[in-house]
Amino acid sequence: MQALHEQLSFELERFHPPKESIETLFIGGGTPSTVAPDLYEPIFELLAPYLQNDAEMTTEANPNSASRSWLEGMSALGINRISFGVQSFKADKLRALNRAHTPEQAKEAVITAKELGFEHISLDLIYNYRGDTRQTLAEDIRQAFELPIDHISAYELTIEDGTKFSSTPQVRQENENLAFFVADEIQKKGFTQYEISNFGSYQSRHNKGYWELKNYIGAGAGAVGFLENTRYYPQTDIDAYIRNPRQITEEHLSKEALLTEKIFLGLRSSIGVERSILTPEMQKQADFLCKEKKLKYLGYRYYNEDFFLSDELALYILE
Repeated sequence: MQALHEQLSFELERFHPPKESIETLFIGGGTPSTVAPDLYEPIFELLAPYLQNDAEMTTEANPNSASRSWLEGMSALGINRISFGVQSFKADKLRALNRAHTPEQAKEAVITAKELGFEHISLDLIYNYRGDTRQTLAEDIRQAFELPIDHISAYELTIEDGTKFSSTPQVRQENENLAFFVADEIQKKGFTQYEISNFGSYQSRHNKGYWELKNYIGAGAGAVGFLENTRYYPQTDIDAYIRNPRQITEEHLSKEALLTEKIFLGLRSSIGVERSILTPEMQKQADFLCKEKKLKYLGYRYYNEDFFLSDELALYILE
């Protein structure tokens, strides 16, 4: 945590945010619930002058390590939103996904968080693991909505190099219809889809900040930061990061690259794309998509109502 504190101090100097200007805080990237709340205290003390009074402050948590005492400690620090890595309510699927918690622990963690007064509670679900069907996923969604949550992130299983599943890619199945099914089922329960993988009666301000391409500080090994037209990459190797948390690689983005990102991010979410940032040719392409009822134009912005087509629509505008 000392390295994290050092890097964060360095980034605050670089970003130089005004007092009470930070809108959101997110503690993630692994298992924050294995770190005792008192170890976070110096970080919160450092950030306190910069946080807005109504800042959304989120932590991720694993159900098996998010004990009542841990939740109480994080609440005392000011955390008001918690995102549980539930993944599924099927015990065999959790074991296959190498998750350490049980369905009962997941339910208990959510209920305890609600009892302790967390304002917003989210959980993650995974689909397209081998053997997933409409019936099994519908049951996961049903059980999720029996809990006091106001947000769900539903992710398709991906296989990344270096992970446990990289040597067994067959654990992932290819069924794009399940993506449509999961989205429809969650929306039938009353949640709004505001990004391709995110649904809720409450829409996370932190999530939307990424899609709006707002400035953000990334503190920690591998945590990316963004300021105006530059991305900042700390070292990903934890030992190297601890030795030198101020060693940051910079990536400068061209106007064209930033515009491309704004189009892709805007169309895969409820943010939309402002007409004025597009070139005349891009505006012509976007207007054609409106004519074909693939986009909507409202209040000087283009909006996409089918996030599963977002990449294709963005590429068409960029042609």
